[in-house]
Amino acid sequence: MLTFTYYGHAAVELHLQERILIDPGIIDGESLVDLDVINPALLLVTNPHFNHLGNAVDVIKRFGVKAIGNPDVISLLREQGAPQENLVSLEAGESLASESGITITAFENTQTTLTSRNTTFFISSEKARVLHLGRANTYTYFGADIPDILCVPVAGEGKGVLDPQQAATITAALRPDYALPICGDTTEATQFLVTTSTLAPKVTTLFPAKGQTYTIVIRR
Repeated sequence: MLTFTYYGHAAVELHLQERILIDPGIIDGESLVDLDVINPALLLVTNPHFNHLGNAVDVIKRFGVKAIGNPDVISLLREQGAPQENLVSLEAGESLASESGITITAFENTQTTLTSRNTTFFISSEKARVLHLGRANTYTYFGADIPDILCVPVAGEGKGVLDPQQAATITAALRPDYALPICGDTTEATQFLVTTSTLAPKVTTLFPAKGQTYTIVIRR
């Protein structure tokens, strides 16, 4: 069984052997995560866009966590005052293993609407395997393991990411047990769920509800 919390947009906290917070963004001037509620041991940031980077520096300073991201993310966090000892830069294809047995592997997605890079993170542990696509507008994952959970953006070309049809097609190709649409509104999430039910009927799609904690059974 795995428990995780969805905070909105791309912000997810995974309750693995350690808690991993991904993309604590800021939307319309408001932080997606409440520092008095979260309790992360690691922080992952997929790209430096404020909707994803958010108040990452506050998280780092409050909890003393290691922040993992691509060089663009790490450079910006350093400029914003994050301590160097808390910053870990991962290039595409590189992995990092924590003392608790969680392995994080970075894959790069090309961005056409941003000058910065987006990193796809594959998080593997004895509890679950999670693939978080961040702000992806293409799909890049060269790993051999099928994810148990796929976090896939669905907002579409206007927001510089995959649209519901593209997201559903990727989901069908990957065949995860569960898929969570991120970075979209209710309409886009619904379109993704409907399309995925046709293209990948064995995938359980989770409707994104801000602040909701999900407990799911890993089938492998």
